[in-house]
Amino acid sequence: KDLYKQGTRDYMPVIPQDENYMNIKLVVNDILDDSKRVRFSNNKEMNFIPTNKFILPVDSAKVIKNRVVAPENANLIVKNIEWEIPDNILQKNMIAMMDILANFNWDRPIYFAVTTGNDAYFGLEKYFQLEGLAYRLVPIRNDAPSEDLSLGRINTNVLYNNLMNKFTWGGLNNPSVYLSEDNIRLTMTIRTIFGRLANSLISENKIDSALKVLDRAEEIMPNKLVPYNYFNLPLAEAYYRIGTPAAVAKGQAMLETLIKICDSELTYYFRFKGSMKAGVDREIQQNLGILQRLSQIAETYKADVVKKQADSIFEMSYTQWAQNKGNTR
Repeated sequence: KDLYKQGTRDYMPVIPQDENYMNIKLVVNDILDDSKRVRFSNNKEMNFIPTNKFILPVDSAKVIKNRVVAPENANLIVKNIEWEIPDNILQKNMIAMMDILANFNWDRPIYFAVTTGNDAYFGLEKYFQLEGLAYRLVPIRNDAPSEDLSLGRINTNVLYNNLMNKFTWGGLNNPSVYLSEDNIRLTMTIRTIFGRLANSLISENKIDSALKVLDRAEEIMPNKLVPYNYFNLPLAEAYYRIGTPAAVAKGQAMLETLIKICDSELTYYFRFKGSMKAGVDREIQQNLGILQRLSQIAETYKADVVKKQADSIFEMSYTQWAQNKGNTR
């Protein structure tokens, strides 16, 4: 059937009929049934989505059998995935996603790219598991507060195997490979994922594995090829959390390099005069923010020399920035 051909079900309004959650398969059956179309005030006939609250039943035996959830996490499996969407209208892509969710029956995995953003996640973020550059939909609810780059629970065994054994990283550390702006931007996400895995391993007291993860991140994204930035801070802090002299030395070296980078960039940006200053104001604030966070990490782990360096550059640069902001352009 041409259920999703152009001009068919390009969008549907969401019109909740009550406050109850509805089984997504029943909803999809309704919205794909042409006999249930209604005529709207614009004289157009179409189906509508009768709820913004959905239930996706979970077959616990099947999700264990199909390795969606590790056997040791069987006690975490929920009976139903329940979620809400804030949308008043769903476009064709989301309608098709509802169809997939209604009919996949936990026989095949469902993944969402980490780079697409919340609008593509259909409100399912609390059931995400980070497995690399994608989130896997799993029947385990994670209510921990999260931001865009910290969505999803982490199964350290799965993520470690992917990052350390499966992924090849496409020559990020090869000096002869050109890294475009898009490539560099993606490394921010990659560094975040390595940092999340390392810190999760430390929390599980898997210190040796955490150290290998941090060293691997440095190996594939060295400063000389992928310059350090804000997303190195969790990596540096993880080295400090490990606490051995060798690990602390690596964390300190990373922070000291970041300080030099911030100092150099701020010196450059402060050279802009007149109306051109506004064009680099965001970059100045980003570097000041890095120095602030870096100082907090150094204070937490009693890295007094590093903190003194960061604070000195921050105070001097902040004063100059504030004075420039006060000048008329």
